[in-house]
Amino acid sequence: MRALTRIIPPRARSRRGLALTVSLGGLGGALVVGQAWLLASAISAVFLGGRDLRAVAPLLLGLAVAAALRAAATGTQELLAQAHSGAVRLAVRDHLFRRLLALGPRFASGERTGELANTLAGGVDALDPYLAQYLPQAYLAAVVPLLVLAVVLWADPLSALVLLLTFPLIPLFMWLIGEAAREQTRRQWVTLSRLAARFLDALQGLATLRVLGRAGDETDAIARASERARCRGPTSRIRVVVARSRVAGTPSTV
Repeated sequence: MRALTRIIPPRARSRRGLALTVSLGGLGGALVVGQAWLLASAISAVFLGGRDLRAVAPLLLGLAVAAALRAAATGTQELLAQAHSGAVRLAVRDHLFRRLLALGPRFASGERTGELANTLAGGVDALDPYLAQYLPQAYLAAVVPLLVLAVVLWADPLSALVLLLTFPLIPLFMWLIGEAAREQTRRQWVTLSRLAARFLDALQGLATLRVLGRAGDETDAIARASERARCRGPTSRIRVVVARSRVAGTPSTV
């Protein structure tokens, strides 16, 4: 987080877009609570109170309105998150490019061209999930559970006590899984950077490789390295996703 803050220019650090995204996410969470309340009230009125459809029609209408408002809030939230992410990524790429030009060709000659190109292109684009998904959800993870807990505490204090005891387990376990995911992502990024650098270096030295008769060997080496990276990456990510789903479901079951 601190490293990311250092590379983001001050003009791109505005939290207005993020604040709007989180606000709409909080509104969506409140609407989910409202939907659950209306649905529970309608079911209770029909099965326990013996009411007919006409009696619960206002509740069903309110449920439909809440669903429509929630869909609109979710769609608008995603649009705002993507717009915020795009603006920040554009500013970061521009900042890095200007920094590279300021350092001059002497600095660039000492670096691998493929790695620099991969950083300016794919490296900056890799920030999109963090900016558009992780940051808003991190704030919402702190706001929405408190909202749910407040409603449950008002309706049933005993159930609120159970939630209060199990809620802290979810972020703890997710943090443990997140540490493993971060290390796996770091290794994958290093592998892709090396592959990009090697591929571009091979293109630049293609004439020399042909003269020496080693073009085919280099092609086979790049193919083998790409295949190893392709096979290892999805398998590791699947393991992390499965572990995350199991860990997240355990406190909910309790």
